[in-house]
Amino acid sequence: MAQLPLDVDFFLYSAVDAPVRTYQNVLFHDNYWQDSALFVYGEQVSGAYVRKLYDISGGYQNVGDSHYPHSNVHLWYHGTVDERVPADDTEAQITSTEFGRWYVSYEKHGLNAGFNWTLIGRGDRTSYDEPLGAGFPAVRDGYNQIWDLGAGQNGNRTFLPSNNGDWPNVIKFNLVSGYTAQQGTNISVKYFYQWAKPSTSIATLSFYLDDDFNPLNANDRLLHLLSLADNTPSRTRSPTTRGSIACRNRSLESGEKEK
Repeated sequence: MAQLPLDVDFFLYSAVDAPVRTYQNVLFHDNYWQDSALFVYGEQVSGAYVRKLYDISGGYQNVGDSHYPHSNVHLWYHGTVDERVPADDTEAQITSTEFGRWYVSYEKHGLNAGFNWTLIGRGDRTSYDEPLGAGFPAVRDGYNQIWDLGAGQNGNRTFLPSNNGDWPNVIKFNLVSGYTAQQGTNISVKYFYQWAKPSTSIATLSFYLDDDFNPLNANDRLLHLLSLADNTPSRTRSPTTRGSIACRNRSLESGEKEK
């Protein structure tokens, strides 16, 4: 989520962030912003799915925050994760009034917005849907279209000023052998990666299976290792590995984890 760059213009005080860019190593970028606040506001960012927030009264306004439109951007996103009514971030609440006012019908009171477009949320980030209606930004506007990764090619990313290959990037990893792989079976996967190194360089890609959607609780298990060649800074590789990864302990669902 982004409400950047942040612009502050308040009498003798002024703060303007450096321009934000959506670089080529970002798979999906969503940008939530408002300009309702008189002095503290954000702006839209090129290369993102841009969701301007128009009516975000209430929330932090109800606890006396004088810059409540700015604070409510963060609270708006919290409401896409917290399904309680009222949702509570420990400082302010989203009541049924805000849930009805802040989210358009497409967003289903926050369930089909914000967090839904994360990898864990599993929403379709290549969708042509325009949540605010015809003529407004589409979800797929935030998807990387420098390369053909599933949303076409439209050059909506800024190239990195330098790329020496120190940070190899696995962009996507998906099952292609069916939606579910049962225990004891082999699967086929297709993955996209970008790695700017000389042709003599070889990287190792490790595939893991995780028992849940928490990447930090150390319960993942190594499935397979692959050696990968470089592909220069200007392109990606998208090989398919077939029948070489066995799932011995549980089933694996398509898109379950990228690591």
